Amino acid sequence: AHPLVYGDKLYCVVGGRGSVVVAFDKHSGSEVWRGLSAREPGYCPPTIIHHAGVDQLLIWHPESINGLDPETGRVYWSIPLKADFGMSIMVPRKLGRFLYASAMRNVSALMELSDDEPAAQVVWRGNSKQSVFCSNSTPFLEGDMIYGCDVETGALIGSRIADGERLWETKLPTRQQRRPRHATAFLVRHTDRYFLFNETGDLIMARLSPEGYEELGRIHILEPTNEAFGRSVVWSHPAFAQKCVFARNDKELVCISLARR
Repeated sequence: AHPLVYGDKLYCVVGGRGSVVVAFDKHSGSEVWRGLSAREPGYCPPTIIHHAGVDQLLIWHPESINGLDPETGRVYWSIPLKADFGMSIMVPRKLGRFLYASAMRNVSALMELSDDEPAAQVVWRGNSKQSVFCSNSTPFLEGDMIYGCDVETGALIGSRIADGERLWETKLPTRQQRRPRHATAFLVRHTDRYFLFNETGDLIMARLSPEGYEELGRIHILEPTNEAFGRSVVWSHPAFAQKCVFARNDKELVCISLARR
């Protein structure tokens, strides 16, 4: 989990009893506070959301997702959300008063944040035919929908926020004909469309809607140099800046212009 700089503090997922998350003074490096206990720290990076008039620091370790006071580490709320193999990875996604998180083996939950105080409750939990079980890649919430790559089926799925019902799915973004474990495409929204960078090194432009997936084009920008479950993959989230995309594998970093010509 990468660290988070926010205000005058640096938040790090560390691990150990009472120190899953540690806050440091970003100027001096001195410890400000530490909090939470779990058998494993997981992989999910710390995140700040603002709701009910306050900042809340989200920490999802493999046993529960937690909202903390970023100034003191006091736990505002905690909801059990157990991820197998310590794999709490994706960043919880917030849309309005809703918060969504998921992991492999049919683990997911839509939570509703209170508008009156820093608190949360579960609206629904997913099952084998409901919601999107994302792991390495974080889904995107837009309108009434959740869009994400399902770790169980290897498909990009469009699921309804209200109840988790799957409205459509496609394996075109990952070009996987079978059912590969942890098939991955990283989603980034841009105006009325999305960029998807998949595990085979293709950059795809597409529109996602409740009606389905509409691919607008793709280009191969990078070779997969790592291996997972017997196939070659590149599992590195790209960065976008200055009308360019920056992507890397284990051997090189590329910069691709996205400017209109």
